[in-house]
Order: sequence, then C-alpha cells, then structure tokens
Amino acid sequence: MLRPSGARIMGLDDPSAKMSKSLGETRKGHAIGLVDSPDVIRHAITHAVTDSGREVRPEHASPGVTNLLTIYELLSGRRREAVQAAFVGKGYTVLKRAVADLVVTTLQPIRQRYLDLSAQPEALDAIVVESSERARLLAAPTLDRVKQLMGLHERSHVPFPLSDSKDG
Repeated sequence: MLRPSGARIMGLDDPSAKMSKSLGETRKGHAIGLVDSPDVIRHAITHAVTDSGREVRPEHASPGVTNLLTIYELLSGRRREAVQAAFVGKGYTVLKRAVADLVVTTLQPIRQRYLDLSAQPEALDAIVVESSERARLLAAPTLDRVKQLMGLHERSHVPFPLSDSKDG
C-alpha cells in the first residue's frame, strides 16, 4: 500500500500535473514506463524540472524537487525525514542521479521479465492457454448456477438457431 505522501507521483516535465501514461505517450520526459530502458529512465530523470536553485533545501523545495524526493522515498522505503537529511545541501545532479539509479534498479526485474517473455512468443501463448483454462475452471460453478437459475440446463441439448433465415 502506498503511503499518503506517494499516492500521487507528479510528471517529471511538469510537477503540477500527475504523472500519467497517456501524457507520457505524447510528452517525452513526462513519465517513466515500467519497461523503459535504463538510458530512457536516466534521461527523463536528469531532465526533470526542478527550479533555478543548485542544491536541495527541503524546507524551500520546489514541486519538482519535492517530486524527486518523494520518488526516492517511496522506492527506497525510507522515511521522508531520512531522505531529506541524506540530500540536504547536495546538488540537484546528485539527487537526480540517485533517483535515476534507484528507479532503474527497482524496475530492472520487471523489464527483464518483459524482455524474456517477449523473446519467447511460445511461452506467452502457453501462459495465455494456462490462464484461460484456470479462468474457465474458476468460472464454471458460477456459470452452471446461472444456467440453472435461467432454466438453461434442461434445454441445453436444444441448439440455438444461428440465424433467422431458413437458408442458414
């Protein structure tokens, strides 16, 4: 569960707008995709909007700096105070590098799994078949009950016509 401070991550290019996949598709550098390459992630974070200052001052932080601190806080699992203390007085470059490294490290297993599955279409097909069979098994009792309540079990041997025409 997300803590209240991280319930909303803001866009890297506009910290007044919530980070969103749809905006990320039209505005390069707005969002980070789960399977983005490390280079793309680093580029987006190093070009994140901050302010004209040079070092992290949490008490006077701009929305962009606050957003980077929030991302670091959430992915590191550290408390806000500890994150702020770790970066206070450090340059924005240090903060951005640390956030980028942490995001890349956090997303790497997801990206690797995606790449592995993408390279094996037959494995994806097997997952789809297995998942659909599991879904069928889970849904069967409910479907049987619905058919029973609708009186369809008694007439299940009578096929429904495919069309109204007599020609087929």
